[in-house]
Amino acid sequence: MYEYKKLSFMKVLHIGDIRAYALTLVIALREEGIDAELVIAANKAQNFSWAGLKERPMWVHEVKKNRFLTKFFGYAKCYLKTREYDLLHTYSLASNFALFTGKPYISQAMGTDLREYAFGSGIGPMLYRNSLKRANVVLAGSPDHDLAVKELGLKNYRIPPHIIDTGFFSPDSGSAKPKKELVFFCPTMHDWGAKGNDRILLAFAEFIKKNRNARLELVGWGQDLERSKNLAKKLKITDRVDFIGVLDQSGVRDKIRSCDAVIDQFPNIVKNGEMGLIGLQTLSCGIPLISNYETKAFLVRGEETPPVLKAKTSGDILEAMKSLENNETKKRICRQSREWAVKNVSLKKNVKYFIRLYEEILDSK
Repeated sequence: MYEYKKLSFMKVLHIGDIRAYALTLVIALREEGIDAELVIAANKAQNFSWAGLKERPMWVHEVKKNRFLTKFFGYAKCYLKTREYDLLHTYSLASNFALFTGKPYISQAMGTDLREYAFGSGIGPMLYRNSLKRANVVLAGSPDHDLAVKELGLKNYRIPPHIIDTGFFSPDSGSAKPKKELVFFCPTMHDWGAKGNDRILLAFAEFIKKNRNARLELVGWGQDLERSKNLAKKLKITDRVDFIGVLDQSGVRDKIRSCDAVIDQFPNIVKNGEMGLIGLQTLSCGIPLISNYETKAFLVRGEETPPVLKAKTSGDILEAMKSLENNETKKRICRQSREWAVKNVSLKKNVKYFIRLYEEILDSK
């Protein structure tokens, strides 16, 4: 266990959560001996069994925000809770709340919050801009946030390492069952401009012209869901395409493990060059990933370039799919993907970055 200068009294409260990112980090921090707890919205709470927890632990606090009164009392409860802690680690717009606590805090941006929302009009964006400027440190997940950081005049901006629980997101240890068809899984919400779902469907339609023994599974949510369904009908591939419901973390992992490859996201304009969280989880599970990203997203973190089948157009996606028909190629990519994840984005290794950051902030008080 890493020896921390402030281990005896370092108390950190995490507020907010995006795709269980905070919960995963808090669990790792507690395993390292840090007194870390988490506040999440009650209507966002999910089954904790995937994290090895039989029920919601005492260190996870739920705040009800569905109605005005419950929201008011929820915030009051959260405010009182912050008095017990030395440092706040907030996610996305939760930093608006930290602005009024008088506590040192980290504001961790997760994507469009810093890239777009911070430049909006109204009291919400105004509060968010102020919370970013007054944060002790702003953490951002995308290298392209550099432009937003300059426009906002932020002096306290850093890019943290990727973190994936490589123990949970690991290759299936069970005996492999022979598959009757090649399965591609697309976990990306339906937003054609931001994710390129139409290109995935076009590529798959071409792929099954010569390989009918294949299936495409897509999540069933997003603003362009109906457009995707209509395109599948137009391409006459509905018998080979499935739209599935929302998945929790266990469901995501199991779906990744059961497919032959994950087809992630292909923005019309690669604004951030960042790989999504599910893309990293795919690599950790040792499953081939087809996606579009920029190597800068990893190089700025000191991480190696991942073994991803990089694609941008529907033609690129088609060629990547074809390459996985070769079983030896697929096995090689599976092995390389897992090795890369363990070496570069393991939560066990990278959690130390956050603890050193906490120490640095508390030292400067």
